[in-house]
Amino acid sequence: MEKIDPEELEEAIERAQFRSGGGGRKSRPDEGFGLEKKGKKVKEKISEEARKNSEKLSSAKRTVVEKIQNLLERESNPALFKGVRNYFEWVRYGLLALSEEGQKQEIMRNQDISTEFMRASGPGGQNVNKTSSAVSIRHNPSRIFLKEMGSRTQSENLSEARKRMFEKLEAHLNKWKLVAKGRSSDEVMAEMFEETNVGRKLEPRENEVMEDIARRLREGKNL
Repeated sequence: MEKIDPEELEEAIERAQFRSGGGGRKSRPDEGFGLEKKGKKVKEKISEEARKNSEKLSSAKRTVVEKIQNLLERESNPALFKGVRNYFEWVRYGLLALSEEGQKQEIMRNQDISTEFMRASGPGGQNVNKTSSAVSIRHNPSRIFLKEMGSRTQSENLSEARKRMFEKLEAHLNKWKLVAKGRSSDEVMAEMFEETNVGRKLEPRENEVMEDIARRLREGKNL
C-alpha cells in the first residue's frame, strides 16, 4: 500500500475547502462561507430601519395629537369648536393638495392667513427702523404663528414670512401623511381626533359637538 505524505494530505484538504470557481474564501465546518455573518448584518440593518421608522411614526402621532390638544384647549367657543373644525378641513384639503401635482398652493390659501405689520425691534426693545417693515403672520386653521424682520423692507419680510409659513405647514401635513400610511385621510383624522379626546372631561353640549365632528370625519362629510 502506497504511503501518503501527511503534509500532502493536509494541502489537498486545504485546496478542497476553497469554493469552486476560485478566488473565494475557504469554507470552514463551523463557519460556512460567511453567509451567516452576512445574514446577521442584513437582519440587524432591517431591525434598525424598523426601529427608526417606528420612532418617526410615534413622533408624527405625538405632533398631531399635541396640535389637536392645543387647539381644543385654546378654543374660544368650546360649544362650537369652530377652530377645530377649520383645522380638520384644512388638513383634509391640504393632504389632497400634497398628493396632486401642481396643487400645493392649496396648503396655504390667502383666506386662511392673517398678516400684521409692525416696527422691527432690536435688543432691549429699541426700534430698529422707523417704518413698519417687520411682519407677523398666522395660519388661522392651525394657529401656526411666526414673525419675520430680517430685511429692512416690508415686501421682503412678507415674502420670507410666507415662504417660512408654507414650509411649516407642509412639514405638519407630512406628519399627517406619515400617520395615514396609505389609509384615507378621513379615517385617520377620525382616529386621531378620538385618540386626542380620551380621558378629556366635557360638558354635555361639548360632548355632542365632539361626537358630531368625529362622525362627520368618519363619513367623509364637511365639518
